Amino acid sequence: MYLNITVRVLFLYILLSFADLQIKYSYKDINGKTYSDSVSYRIQILGINQFEFSNLPEEERTGVWIDDFANVPLLSAFIKKLDDPVKMFAGMVSQYAGGPATASNDKEAIKFCNALYDLMVFNGISYQTPSGFLVEYKSGGQDIKYPRDVLRDKAGTCIDLAIFYASVCEAVGLKTYIVVIPGHTFPVIELPSGDILPIEATGVGGAAVGKSATFEEVVEIGEKNLRELKIGKFFIVDVQKLQSDGVLLPELPKLSEDILTKWGYKIPTEETKPIQSSGQTSQETRIQPTSVNISGRYEGMYKNLITGATGELALTLNQNGLNISGEIEVDYSTGTISGTISGSNIQFNAIIEDYYGQKIVVTFTEVIQGNTISGNYIIKGANVNGTFNVKKVQ
Repeated sequence: MYLNITVRVLFLYILLSFADLQIKYSYKDINGKTYSDSVSYRIQILGINQFEFSNLPEEERTGVWIDDFANVPLLSAFIKKLDDPVKMFAGMVSQYAGGPATASNDKEAIKFCNALYDLMVFNGISYQTPSGFLVEYKSGGQDIKYPRDVLRDKAGTCIDLAIFYASVCEAVGLKTYIVVIPGHTFPVIELPSGDILPIEATGVGGAAVGKSATFEEVVEIGEKNLRELKIGKFFIVDVQKLQSDGVLLPELPKLSEDILTKWGYKIPTEETKPIQSSGQTSQETRIQPTSVNISGRYEGMYKNLITGATGELALTLNQNGLNISGEIEVDYSTGTISGTISGSNIQFNAIIEDYYGQKIVVTFTEVIQGNTISGNYIIKGANVNGTFNVKKVQ
């Protein structure tokens, strides 16, 4: 029997969110008679940041937890250790940690992991709740960030932060795993001796959202998560094995060599280094008084990097030492501001009431340059982020 198959994909929408898949086939029986037929399927094409946890149809599901997360091993495609921003950040971590030889022994590897977490906290990387999207199958999906997206937004879900942490560790030769349990995801680092170091990456808080957990605390929580794994209700994603087995990593646009500087990343100075106690690192920092006074009225524009839309932005800021308060006006909506200042860096939350009376929390991270304040913003709990620039008018 000879089988001939022709596949055609007809795109229905400009955004390529759905498509019709047509499969035409023909074959000959033992007597040489030709038969032909065709079948059609509606398929959904996901965006580069969208992830569907399982595509098992209902008739193939057995009712167990892993059926709803059958695609979890494909999370390894989001871990990009060779992406330039990841390598740059790994270099910053190594510099901050004093150049540890991570592959030589456990002590040096842990030193790097500790410094990585500390630098995430110092630069204000924070946990955010996930946003999802509708899919054909039962499990649903989630918008997932690549490591560069976490660096850009200075925020991520538990999955995003696990992917980011694992990517930076992979960039310096450490083997990593992503552990997925009901409602949560966390990274595990394999040390040179073969021992493992689990990390609760959501322990980061950042100056704008409150106190972060210490490195010792996030390791303790990670160890607790491992101890409480339940049979049939977890996935352990072996990043290196899956990528070597053929899980493909997508090509991402080239970024400038100074992108981390543009995004405001810095290494702590002697004045702001985490305090050392008994050889361990604490997340409490000695913030020195600042001579910058930013009190005043600022006006300018913002840009939504997701849609490209722009709008008017105005800030009225009051500074009391290292604390900032004030009001914000975004287009026709108003809200309040609270945050902190350290040197020329500002971080604050803005609570804005929209047209429908709902309150939206927006986190701003910015740099002062003369009479200009510019930086990035994210809307917490949504996949919305952008840039802004305002100048002092009074």
